[in-house]
Amino acid sequence: GHGESGHASEQDRYRFTWVVRDLRVAVAAMPSPPILVGHSLGSGLAMLYASEHAETLAGAVFMDIDPQPPERQVQHLHDAGSRPSKRYDRFDGAVARESRVA
Repeated sequence: GHGESGHASEQDRYRFTWVVRDLRVAVAAMPSPPILVGHSLGSGLAMLYASEHAETLAGAVFMDIDPQPPERQVQHLHDAGSRPSKRYDRFDGAVARESRVA
């Protein structure tokens, strides 16, 4: 539901708290505390998780994050989620498009 992937419906909009819940379950299943690495939006999610569950981590790394006030982040995410997602007629067309981006 982020970037070029499909988006959730309006009633199923993603919430940071849902991602933190999923991370908590994933971390609990690991044999030892992980180092949580977040990039861009993932940095904000990793910061939120680490702030609430630091004792479950061996460390945390936050990369390429723009520390904006929460209200600006919320508006940015809302705007990004409101854009129509790209559609491709064939899988190879999507792969070609993503190969140019990377």
